[in-house]
Amino acid sequence: MRIGLGNTCAAICLAVFLALGSLAAGPQAWAAGAPMSDEDVFMRLPLVRLVWQKSTQPVVNDRPAPAEQPAPEPSSEPAPAEPVAEEPTDPEAVMGRSLVSAGQMVAAYLDHGKPYPAEVYGRFGAESIDEFCALVCEEAQAEGVRADVLYAQIMVETAWLQFGGQVSPEQCNFGGLGATNDGAAGATFEDVRTGLRAQVQHLKAYASTEDLQQECVDPRFDLVERGCAPLIDDLGGRWAVPGDTYGPSIRHVIDLAAAMPDPEASAPAE
Repeated sequence: MRIGLGNTCAAICLAVFLALGSLAAGPQAWAAGAPMSDEDVFMRLPLVRLVWQKSTQPVVNDRPAPAEQPAPEPSSEPAPAEPVAEEPTDPEAVMGRSLVSAGQMVAAYLDHGKPYPAEVYGRFGAESIDEFCALVCEEAQAEGVRADVLYAQIMVETAWLQFGGQVSPEQCNFGGLGATNDGAAGATFEDVRTGLRAQVQHLKAYASTEDLQQECVDPRFDLVERGCAPLIDDLGGRWAVPGDTYGPSIRHVIDLAAAMPDPEASAPAE
């Protein structure tokens, strides 16, 4: 509640003005009777008294209060997950995110000047070096192995896909799995993808204790002490014997590929 003082004053002034006019017109109406004070005269003016009584009454706001809005029901939708920042890849680790793109792998291979054996691998699912490197990335990422480590190890083991040792290109064995120093030729796989998958799984056996994400195709997976070689240099003396230069050779190929311009990074956005 509130009292409208501004309106009250205005009303009183108007009433007094009108009342004085009536006094001027008939002063005889106030002559009879006992003398009255100015206040009595003022309050006996009918219009003044009426306005005063009305103006001093509390002003009530008779507008209905707005209806209360119901509280919103809690949403059944799950809150959006906070984005998780990727941990930076340890450049010495076997596991993790590749530091080299498929395009850089292709560029490094072409820059090295060796011919790609398309006449062989075209029959086994990789007609070009582009397709080969795409498969390298797909199979490595499926198990959390660094694709650049896989690529570099392939180039070290096969002399840039030229072979020439115990293992032949038709075996699709790019890591020398089962090829030992006593002259054994090693395992043979049905196509390029399967050979790459076996090599990835063998790398994961050495570098990690996590379970495989795909069916095991590595015939020597169970022969490895799991997690004994988490770093690239740890592969020397285990994957390759004696392997004194094995780790540095792999890191050298990674560096060659990393130095190539990345066509994926420079491609215009669609």
